[in-house]
Formats: sequence, structure tokens, C-alpha cells
Amino acid sequence: MSDAERFDTDTTDAANIDAVLAASGAYDCPACSRAFAASAVSASSTGNESLARLYALLADVTSLHPAVEDPSEPFKPKIVIGRQRSAAARDFDDSALDALERLTSATQHSELSARICDVIWVLRRKHEWARRAIDHYLAAADGSDRSDTHYRAHRLLRAMDLATMLNAPDSREAAGQRIDKLLDELLQEPDISHYFVPDLLIDAMIARKWGDPARYAAAATEFARGANKDGSRDVARGYWSLAERGFRQAGDEQRARGARVAIAEAYVEDAETAASGGAYGHARAAHWLEIAIHEYRQIGGFATKIDELHGLLLDHQRLSARDEMKPVTVEIETPAAVVEQVGRMIDTVRNMDLTEALRYLAVAANPPTIEHLEGLARMELDQFLVARFMGRRLVNQLGRTVATARAVSTSSEPAEDDLRNLMFLRASESRELLAQVIIEPLRVAISSAHPTEPHDLLPLLLRNPFVEPSRGPFFARGLHAGLEGDFVVAAHLLVPQIEHLFRRLLAIAGVIASGLSDEGVQEEYDANRMLRDPTCRAALAKYLGEDLTFDLEGLLVSRFGGNIRNELAHGLLDYATCCSIAFSYLWWVTLRVCLTPTLWRHHAAETGSEAEPPDVS
Repeated sequence: MSDAERFDTDTTDAANIDAVLAASGAYDCPACSRAFAASAVSASSTGNESLARLYALLADVTSLHPAVEDPSEPFKPKIVIGRQRSAAARDFDDSALDALERLTSATQHSELSARICDVIWVLRRKHEWARRAIDHYLAAADGSDRSDTHYRAHRLLRAMDLATMLNAPDSREAAGQRIDKLLDELLQEPDISHYFVPDLLIDAMIARKWGDPARYAAAATEFARGANKDGSRDVARGYWSLAERGFRQAGDEQRARGARVAIAEAYVEDAETAASGGAYGHARAAHWLEIAIHEYRQIGGFATKIDELHGLLLDHQRLSARDEMKPVTVEIETPAAVVEQVGRMIDTVRNMDLTEALRYLAVAANPPTIEHLEGLARMELDQFLVARFMGRRLVNQLGRTVATARAVSTSSEPAEDDLRNLMFLRASESRELLAQVIIEPLRVAISSAHPTEPHDLLPLLLRNPFVEPSRGPFFARGLHAGLEGDFVVAAHLLVPQIEHLFRRLLAIAGVIASGLSDEGVQEEYDANRMLRDPTCRAALAKYLGEDLTFDLEGLLVSRFGGNIRNELAHGLLDYATCCSIAFSYLWWVTLRVCLTPTLWRHHAAETGSEAEPPDVS
């Protein structure tokens, strides 16, 4: 079939478009599309395929979704599912466009005429069609149902965009006057259900730098006050943000600052509302206060206000920790095969001497591998979308926020930091499971079978290249305390010594683990620096392995992991926390690190391996 046969002149003359639309009562494009689609089916059923094709073309043209926020691509497919979509503007060939040009003289329907002229302009770039589209959009906005403010706003904004593209000041002025008139109408009778319409208009006018920005900022201020009065503080904050932009564009910094303060105050009001009642009221109040404090800090000059809000924040966090943060207990049924295997391991260590039993325990479990943790994190992001589009907020036992994570777009690869933070979270769960199922049963069995004193553990640390001789007694006392179940003493003795052990390994590797200040003071790197700096981390991994180094980073210095080193150093851990299962794992992983050189030698002797461990002499 030739292009001429697809949409012939006789068919376009016989379409009787306005009669179709009048019969359906359609005034906007979505309703027009439905009417034309039904007419296409009807014409096809009577054998009039040429008329059916014409109606189908009109149904496709009116189905396009207008995107006033994207002037460069004003029409998009209405539906996109995977690789399938509804009609797009680029689907219309010359034959279809020729037919549409003829159809403009066959209809008096302003909405349809505006759409057809606009599509022809977008595809053929003839100024005549853009000018005609502007006139039809203005007529459609003037003649529409006065209550349909959303419809009117979209038509007026598109007319403004076209007038700007054509550099047609008269048309732009006409559209601008109608937009101002619509905003005035909305201000006279504010309705919460219509708040998104002035938001759309004001945002577009300020973003496109049309008209008087101070006028639009003042209008945004009135809408913000109305929304706040209605209790819609989210909406109010959106309008205050528009007001800030408008006033700043107008050069009125004082009123722009006032709008920013109003945003902060709206968060304070949210906190007051949350604290007045409802589930987790104190936690929600603390959340809003944190945001308010951040806003005031960004504004500057509110030190007294920030101190006041900080005091309230601490009160709500304390009350939330006391009354709202309840422990969640999940019972995990350990498979019978695992129980049986651990039972055999317990029998084994009971029949070993102390040194052999501790070596056995050091390798009875393995830290979670980076590969496994990354797989878990990616699976969570891929299968559980809530993990992507909702950020995370971690709180400590006082209810205070200690870490936050951003939401991750579903359409992009998560950033390395986001992925690592999620891996640290999953690693914490794996560590606690290992401690409960394997480490603790074996520790108790060894402690029961081998009554010991701290000096009994010194032979494990003698001639140990990882442990400086003067530090051996610290490790011996700490490891002994942990073996006896006193994790409070073990943690306080072992954590500083692990940090020193890192510096020793870096020195062996030839990596400088200190820096020189401007005053000439030589500052030693702490565990945070050594475990996060790529050069230091690579050197530590040479001796400890990539998986164990990652595990130690999460356990000791990551806010998304244990962060034990930092919380212990700053007195943030209470007694009960130091007695928790995580500290059993801390004791065990320290034992494993200390015994690593011995385990290398022992493995080489048993297997006859000629592979040399890293030189730590």
C-alpha cells in the first residue's frame, strides 16, 4: 500500500472528527484518544479500513504524554513496559504528518488542533505550526472547565515554551498573563487538592526565568502558609523552597533566608507533632529534629537555636531508647547436621592439649568472605527494592544516629561505598551466627577442659613475628580473659593491642604508618586510617588475607559494622554490650590473628607445602 493510499484526502474529509468528539464529550487528549480508538474499531468492523487507519492515527497522536518539564522532548509514550511502548512522536512518517496537516482544517476542537499542530512543529520544525499551536493552546485553556486547573496549567506552560522558542514576545506575554491570572484564582480559593498546580506553575516560571521572580516567590509564600495551616508541612516545605529560589533570583537575600528558616521550623513542628502521640513518637521526633538542626546549620547564625534543638534531640533519643527500642528475638533452628558436627568438634578439643585446642578453634570457623558478602548485598539490592529506594539510619543503644546510608537508584549501579556499607551490615550478622553456633561452644569446652592462667598462653605468643615481645603479656591476659568468658576485660586489653599489631605489620611491609603535622609532631595512624587507606589496607591484606582484613575493618571501625574500636575508645559502650556475642567473635578473631604465623608453619609442616608465607622476619 502506498503512502497516498494510507491516508487519502477523501477519507480525511469524511472523518467528521468534531462529531466523534462531541458524541463522546471528550475535551482533553486522553478522552479524545479513547473516542478515536473506539471509532477505529467501529470503522474496521464495517470494512472501512482507510477510515479506521485515520482514527487510529488520531488515537495515537492524542495518546502521547505531554512532558512540560522537558521542553526538548515534549511528548513521550503514554505507556512503557520493558521494551514495549505505546505510540511515540517519532513513529509518525511523512504520510501521517501530511494527513494531520489536512485534518487541522477539519476540526474546531482547540485541544485536538493544539496537539496536531504541536506534533507537526516538533517533527517538521516549521514555525507556522508552532504559532498555530500557541493560539490553540491558549484557546483550549480559556475554553476549558474552570475547575480543571491542572489541564489549564499544562496548556499555558506549553504555550509559554513555544513562544520562547519562537522568540514571540506577544504570545509569551499573553500566556504569562493567563498564568498570573490562574495563580491569582488559586490564591483566592486555596484548596489542598490543587496545591500541585501552583507548584508546577511557580517552579516552571522561576526555572525558566519568566516574569517577575519576586512575584512568584510571594505567591509561593502564601501557598506555603496555607499548606502549613492545613497541616501539610511536606507541601509547605516545597513551597518555601520555591519561595527561597524566587527571592534569591530577585536578589532579596533576606526574604530568601526567611524562607529557608521557615523550612527548618516546619521540621521542628513535625517533631512537636510526632512527640505528642502515636507509635514511636520519640523516634520520629528525633528524626525530624536531626533534619531541623541540619537545616539551621546550613543557614548559619543560629548557634543558640541549634543548642536548644540538640538538647531536645538528646531527650527524645533517650526516651526512644528507653521506651520504644525493644529487642527483637529471632529463633534460628540449627540443622541437625551442624549440631552433630559441632558436637564432634567439642569432643575433639576436649582431647587436645591447650595449644592444640586453641589452634583448632582458630581455624574452626572462617570470617565471611568478601565474595559471599558482596553476593548477599547485591541480591538484597536486586530482589528487595525497599533496600534501594529507602535509605538506612543506624542508632546506638542511646537512640542516637551513628550512621546513615543513601537511597540507591534502581536504574544505576550502587556506589562502592553504598555496597561496602551493606556488606558490613551483612557481615555483622554472619559473625554473630558463627560465634553462637561454633565459637562459643568450642570456647566453653576448651575452658572447661583446660583450667588456665594468663601465663599459660604466653608460649603461643613467643617468637611470634606479629606480636612484639613487650606486648605479649597484654595479649596473653586479654586472650585468657576471653577464654574464661570475661569479654569486658578481653576487649579493653585486646583492641589497643590489635591496633599496635597493625602498625607492626605495616612497619614490616615498609609502609610508613605515621604522619608529620605542621608543628613537626609525628602522629601515629590509628586503626581507622590503617584499615581504610588503600596502601595500608593492601599491606595488611598481604599478611592477614583480604577477607580477614575486610572483616577487621567492619568489626573495628565501620559504623555499619561493629565499630568496636571507636566506641570503646570514646567510652560509648555500656557493660552489657561488652558482654554480647559480638565480643566473643572479637576475642576469637584476635586469637586467629595472633596465631596466623603459627598456623602458616603448622600447615606447611603437615602438608609438606613449599609455598612460603609472607616474610615477616
